[in-house]
This record gives sequence, C-alpha cells and structure tokens, in this order.
Amino acid sequence: MRHADRGTRSPRWAGIAGREVGVRGTPVHYLSAGRGGPVHLLVHPMAGGASMWLDLIGPLSALGRVVAPDLPGTLPGHTGAPHVRAAGTRPDARFLHAFADRLEITGAVVHGWSMGGLVALLFAETAPDRVGTP
Repeated sequence: MRHADRGTRSPRWAGIAGREVGVRGTPVHYLSAGRGGPVHLLVHPMAGGASMWLDLIGPLSALGRVVAPDLPGTLPGHTGAPHVRAAGTRPDARFLHAFADRLEITGAVVHGWSMGGLVALLFAETAPDRVGTP
C-alpha cells in the first residue's frame, strides 16, 4: 500500500514518504526520508520491496537522504516490470543506474540486503559515477 507519509501507519515511520517517478516510461515507487549528507541507496532482496527497509530508513536518515526504490516486477513492490525479462540481478543493476540518473544521485552509499547485495555490487561496478568512495 502506498502512503505519502508512512507515519500515518506507525509513528516510528514518521517522515518516510512514498513517492513515484517515471524511469524510462515505467512508474517507479520508492521510499525517501532525510536531507543533506550522502544519499543512502537501499536495495531490497529479490522477493521483497522497499517497505522491507522501513525500520532502518528513519535512523539512517540522520546520516543523510535515504532512497529505497521498489525494483521492477517484485511481488510486494509497486513498480511494474516493463518487460518479461525486467527482473534479475543484471537488469536490476541497469534499472538502478537509470533510477539514480533520474533522481540525479551521485556519490551514494549503497546498501543491499540478501540478493540486493549482489545487485548493489553490480550497480557499483557498472555505475561508478553514482557510487561514493570511502
């Protein structure tokens, strides 16, 4: 379910906004909170969605802006698959590159959960201009 402010569902999620942006003709749902500092880009597992990160987004937003997109074609997510082969590690890494371009994200700290870790690594490999260095 989409909410402009997740705080309406639980006080601990106050300030976490559900947003939507078009990426290459596909509406993409993502969660966002915080400002300033480096952008923390959160990549969920293949059978998950951005909402899996809800309890981490608030605390992490103290360090900077947090962005957690729903990857295309996942069951609990709100981003549809633009084509049959849209879901998978390499297509998801390409999707993240297009998503980061659309939101003008550079120097991101990328976090991955389970298979999202592999997607985050592939994203960093193919889009080094979008990822920060320690």
